[in-house]
Amino acid sequence: MDRENRTLLLISVSIVFVVALILYFQPFFLRGWILNLENGKYDREVRHYYQPLPPHPSIVIVDVDDRSIAEEGKWPWNRAKIAQLTEKLTRLGASVLAFDIVFSEAQPNPVDAILPAVQDPQLAQELEELKPRLDTDTVLAEAFKKSQSTLGFAFASNGKKEGELPPPLLTLSPEQMEKTLIPAMNGYIGNQPLFQQAAHHAGFINAMVDSDGILRFSPLVLRDQEKVYPALALQAAQLYLNTPFSGLIFSTARKHQVMEGIQFGSTFIPTDPWGRILIPFRGPPYSFPYLSATDLLHGKIAPEQVQGKLVFIGLSSTAASDLFATAISPVFPGVEVQASIASGILYNYLPYKPNWGRGAAVALVLILGTLAALIFPFISQIYAFLISFSIIAILEAINYWFWTRHGMVLSFFFPTPTLASLFALDLISIYLSHRRRNKKEGK
Repeated sequence: MDRENRTLLLISVSIVFVVALILYFQPFFLRGWILNLENGKYDREVRHYYQPLPPHPSIVIVDVDDRSIAEEGKWPWNRAKIAQLTEKLTRLGASVLAFDIVFSEAQPNPVDAILPAVQDPQLAQELEELKPRLDTDTVLAEAFKKSQSTLGFAFASNGKKEGELPPPLLTLSPEQMEKTLIPAMNGYIGNQPLFQQAAHHAGFINAMVDSDGILRFSPLVLRDQEKVYPALALQAAQLYLNTPFSGLIFSTARKHQVMEGIQFGSTFIPTDPWGRILIPFRGPPYSFPYLSATDLLHGKIAPEQVQGKLVFIGLSSTAASDLFATAISPVFPGVEVQASIASGILYNYLPYKPNWGRGAAVALVLILGTLAALIFPFISQIYAFLISFSIIAILEAINYWFWTRHGMVLSFFFPTPTLASLFALDLISIYLSHRRRNKKEGK
């Protein structure tokens, strides 16, 4: 081996080990850059690898859209109108109603606004007798009691606690609280006790975007101190499947209890250590069947459109602000995020990143990079290019196969630029070598 090849080999191996060390230790000044590169690759893949819904999905969305706002009035609607919507869905045979809405405030009774100005005792008595008939909160609570409904609530980090929460999914012991990685929230906006007690079930609707503002992951569980609560989509899917909660699956890593998944009967939902999942997008926005809320209120929906289905009720109107930038689309309705998660649970389509994925990426960088560093200096550029291209294509094919067949998302981004860098370095070395040779020969 001549001096030039030894130097090239040393530089190439050094590049491989530096990349592997950076991937393994992820220094803080490079962590954001690494995540952005991996996230960008994931975003491109999810737009091509997603699994479309079956022709007749079990989930439908009742949407308070722009037309509903134009025809029924601005949001929030009178509780009597929401009660009417709930009753119509129940009569049409909807199996479960999941409200991507928080009913955190009581709706004032119009009698209370009038009574202070009434001087006539007889009129005041008549208004008092009329008051229960105008109590639309009670009307809505009765509609919840007659349906199988789950409400939404929102966790917060401001220390304030408003409204009432549902019964927790489970309660952690003091020892489990010390070891768990499930995020703890110190505040919440719950539903009015009247509604929560009527519906009984509820799930949180929090969306937690990544540092670049893109929604990729969604927590399935969060906790308020020792009490663990489910996401709305998880609660709705569990009600629809009519399967009892079996428990959270943990493994022990050093001093932490690392969450591996959630068990509902025979249904296992893999999660990351913090209880999150990759959102199982089923396509671009509006991939689910959407029914306009105003059409439902006016009897324009056929029973077969909702009968036996899990129905999510939410808002996609322009003024609702319940829209997110996601991995699959820059504008995506929040209610469809919940529907996507629920469908992933119902149809067992739950792409996930295995805990060993990053370790596998580091091993691939070391193995493939070292082999390339040893081989490239001794073969032609055409062969080096073909080998690099073939390895990259094989890695992409493996990634595609694992994702589409097993729902496993692998972090195979960094082996690709590492091989490309070694190939480019080999070309540069050959170019410089030819240039020096020509200079010596006086060409």
